Amino acid sequence: ANLLSKVASRFSRIDFMINLVGVFFGLRPLTNFSHKEWDNLIEINLSSYWRIIKELEPLIRKSANAKIIFLENKDISIGKAYHNTFSICQKAKKTMIEIFNNENSKFKIRAHLIEIEKVNAGMSLSLAGKNEYNERKLKEVSEIVIKKCL
Repeated sequence: ANLLSKVASRFSRIDFMINLVGVFFGLRPLTNFSHKEWDNLIEINLSSYWRIIKELEPLIRKSANAKIIFLENKDISIGKAYHNTFSICQKAKKTMIEIFNNENSKFKIRAHLIEIEKVNAGMSLSLAGKNEYNERKLKEVSEIVIKKCL
């Protein structure tokens, strides 16, 4: 079954959505990926954002004031060396959000790009394990996102 039917089976509308999809294979030069790795990284770090919005748009449009939240780190989106596809996708995601907002300006749907300092710390740390740093960072991110949703 597709994403829309699964979500619609539980919810009649989407008031806010936090889109936190991503994968990072580590610091490597831009040309050190195979074609398959490159395609996979672009699919997950950019195309999946578009696919999620496209699939869930009918439920998003049913909300009186929908908000879609994306995270960014400006240090990476400027073309940081060795952050390759992640950096490219951050910049492209920002443009996609601008286009989405311009196209939906007459509706009460708004996508937000929230700056999270050192979001890249999660790339090198295991968030699966519980520790004080991870708990604190997750709490900080949660507080920022909640403020944006209100």
